[in-house]
This record gives sequence, C-alpha cells and structure tokens, in this order.
Amino acid sequence: MLVAIALAGGTESFAPIIQRYKDAVFGVALSRLHNFHDAEDLTQATFLEAFGGLERLRDPARLGAWLRTITIHRCINHVKRRARLVELDAI
Repeated sequence: MLVAIALAGGTESFAPIIQRYKDAVFGVALSRLHNFHDAEDLTQATFLEAFGGLERLRDPARLGAWLRTITIHRCINHVKRRARLVELDAI
C-alpha cells in the first residue's frame, strides 16, 4: 500500500515510507559502519536511491527487505571507498 501511494504521488508521498523504515535503515547502517554520522549520511542516500528506483521494486510486500539490501550494498561500497583512502599523516 505504501509503495502504491508513493508511486501515485509526488515526493511528499514517499514520506510515510521514510517514517516507517528510517530507524531500521539507520540501525543496519550503524551496525555495519560503527559511525553515527556516516550512518546518517548513508541512511539519507539509501532513501534517495529507493525513491529514484521505487518503480523497479517487483514485490511491494518486500519493501523492507529491499531497503535493507540497498543499505547493506551502500555500506559495503562505503567501507571499500574508505579502505582506498590514505591518511595525510601517512604520506
């Protein structure tokens, strides 16, 4: 139902999805990144990606699992990018 409403409306229609899943998405991000601010940024990026790709969600009943998958993939990419950065003090 949330997905159908969000697809039918504009950006405001996506707000109930954010309200319902923000704590779960943030929790997954925080448990993987162990950094509050990075988890906040990643949560926001997850919802932006989900908003842009909502029409690709095949089974609306799996919305929570889909958001979790996006979050996990974004966490993995974040950790990989961080591993490639070199601290200035190390140079």
